Amino acid sequence: MKKITEHNMDSIFVGSAVIDRTRNIRSSMLAEQIKINKEFKSPLTPAMLYNYYVSVCLIRSYDLTKDRIVGVQLGYPEKTVGNVRRKLVKANWIFFDKFMHKGKAYGEWYIGKDVVKRYKLKEGKLSLKEQLDLGVISKEDYELDRSLNNVDLPY
Repeated sequence: MKKITEHNMDSIFVGSAVIDRTRNIRSSMLAEQIKINKEFKSPLTPAMLYNYYVSVCLIRSYDLTKDRIVGVQLGYPEKTVGNVRRKLVKANWIFFDKFMHKGKAYGEWYIGKDVVKRYKLKEGKLSLKEQLDLGVISKEDYELDRSLNNVDLPY
């Protein structure tokens, strides 16, 4: 195994995402939005920041709560990113849960109004069936997990 891969596997941060998968979004759209906004010196909109979170949330080593890093990637100041992120949180479009376990930081990203609402009602304890119904996981993922475990575990 390459040293860089070993290092990345031992990273001090691990994130996971719960996202509404009923929509099909491509990250190339985000790249074009960033270029257009930079060209026209456009303000950071909640929709653009939301799309950024959707496009990168499955990259397990990204800490979406780091406004400075997100700002660098999008070309906006840290304060601007933080202000827009807090608006998305307040409106229940996103919810980021971060915690430590055995010295390693973990993050769970809840993205989409229905997902955030359900998370807050159930305090993060969603069964596989509930995740399927919300579009958090695909039918194929649900069937695969059911066939492997034959048990509906809360996740």
